[in-house]
Amino acid sequence: MPFKIRDTGQGAVALTLRMSEGTVIHFPNQQGNEQMTSVLMPRGRYDVVVVASIVPMPGLGRNYNTVITIGGTKVLSARGTLAVGAQSASGLASFVLEVL
Repeated sequence: MPFKIRDTGQGAVALTLRMSEGTVIHFPNQQGNEQMTSVLMPRGRYDVVVVASIVPMPGLGRNYNTVITIGGTKVLSARGTLAVGAQSASGLASFVLEVL
């Protein structure tokens, strides 16, 4: 199952994707603003949790534009700007992935 995580914002964004069968994918992992990972998964239903954070960093912007696709289907997207004066922002999303 191909997973693609991409962020085209200018901020310091970190994501962790965890699946109930134990797979964990971290972004970024030194592959730039787009990362491809392939996971062999048997048929079944998997709980997926995504945690995203943005922090202000000198020389970087405060915006994020993140998209996660699984098997070519967009499953999550987020776009915005870290508020002026905010030390960080984070969010949590969960969904069920069904592999047929």
